[in-house]
Amino acid sequence: MELELRSRLADELSAGPEPPIGDLVAASILQGRRLRVTRRLRHGAAALLAVLVTTGLVSGWAVLRPGAAQVGAPALAGPLVPATPAGLLVLLESLLPEGVTSGYAGSADGGLMVQVYLDTGRGPGMLRVAVGRDTNGPLGTDERAKLSQGAVTGPFRRPDGAEVTVAYLPDNCVQRTVVVLHRPDRVVVQVNIAACLAWDGTANAEAPQVLTAVQAEAVAADPRWGVMIPRSLVDAGAARHPTLPELT
Repeated sequence: MELELRSRLADELSAGPEPPIGDLVAASILQGRRLRVTRRLRHGAAALLAVLVTTGLVSGWAVLRPGAAQVGAPALAGPLVPATPAGLLVLLESLLPEGVTSGYAGSADGGLMVQVYLDTGRGPGMLRVAVGRDTNGPLGTDERAKLSQGAVTGPFRRPDGAEVTVAYLPDNCVQRTVVVLHRPDRVVVQVNIAACLAWDGTANAEAPQVLTAVQAEAVAADPRWGVMIPRSLVDAGAARHPTLPELT
């Protein structure tokens, strides 16, 4: 009986159509190609990410040297008018890291300069920014002589054509670290990172430096700095700082 059943089963199988071996082989080949392409894409993405991290395009300012391009700088919009200290102060506040600001002051005598205290959690530190044009601005003969007394790095040529010089003055707490950016349009922006506060009539109280040189360069690189600035900044300055104390 068992032999008869086996014989009938063999006859039925031989009489039916053959399995679609060709379709199975083609499907297997296609699946293999897909797996290889997926692996290549994954490896390529990983390699690209490694390159971006190495060149600093992912991690940002922390791995870029002073003089790197500022990405996404705001464009100048609207009519330009003569800059005011109050308008420049509004611009400076918009470019600073998060923190509490105070100690506002400004001056237009002998050149535009503004002052602000910034507290990012370590106590207030003082920043001063001066704006001018070439030798009539922050980098006059006296200022160049002063900076040459410290440790000077640069100038670095930025991709936007500006030149950046960094000076460290160990004997000057008001200008402990100085970052000077000279643009191709002859505008000069100088950021003074102090290690003390303003003179209080008796002394300059010791204070932390609240920006790094790289952060200061990013502040100076904003294209809105100038002796002519957007009217919107002047209007905002008049509203926010209507009685700005004179910088001394």
